[in-house]
Amino acid sequence: MKPRSAQQFLDEITIEQIEQIFQQYQRPTEFIQHETQTAEACLAAIFVR
Repeated sequence: MKPRSAQQFLDEITIEQIEQIFQQYQRPTEFIQHETQTAEACLAAIFVR
């Protein structure tokens, strides 16, 4: 998918566009794991004190 302008952003989205998003979506697993580890480390640092 290519970037959309502000006007295009306000246009209706088609069922084909929704289907394309669902078919091409890839879960950002590495990002989620990194953020989880960071959050756990921060919480541990806060509550250990």
